[in-house]
Amino acid sequence: MDEAELWSLLWEESRRQLGVEGDYGQGMTGKQIRLLMGQWLRYKEIYGLEGQEGGLTEEQRVARGARK
Repeated sequence: MDEAELWSLLWEESRRQLGVEGDYGQGMTGKQIRLLMGQWLRYKEIYGLEGQEGGLTEEQRVARGARK
């Protein structure tokens, strides 16, 4: 599972749990956003994506930084 698929799964689950309507983040309170982001970090850890940022591996981030 990649980061985009994981985010979709989390978003749908969170919408049900938090009662959020609309697209990503619209109409959410600050507390709901903090809860969602906390869940996101836990999901990334559970699914082994905690070392990735934006779907990139550490090696990809280093390579991208070297090109800038």
